[in-house]
Amino acid sequence: MKILDNTQLVYALHAREKKSFSILYDRYAPALYAMVIKIVPDQDAANDIICQTFLKAYQNISSLKKDDSIFCWLLKYAVLCSRGLCVESELNELLVAARRGRTASKVIVSEMV
Repeated sequence: MKILDNTQLVYALHAREKKSFSILYDRYAPALYAMVIKIVPDQDAANDIICQTFLKAYQNISSLKKDDSIFCWLLKYAVLCSRGLCVESELNELLVAARRGRTASKVIVSEMV
């Protein structure tokens, strides 16, 4: 596939052209990773977020409009995935605490003190 500008890339993505998603990933993943690693400073978690971001983007490609900034559109999904990972890890911490006999309220109160 030839080099596409952003408008052409959006059309190719909507048409589900084979190489368009690879182009999207190659073009935007490094910049997104740089943003995500600032939110979640763990490399493995950041890589997971990037994978989730592009999966969500693929699933919701119809929401991308030809005049949208592709980077901002992807960044929205990256932030949502980052928040989801943070919420998931907080819930896991509460579950671990509950298994040790501490209630969630005790965990929250002890962190506030």
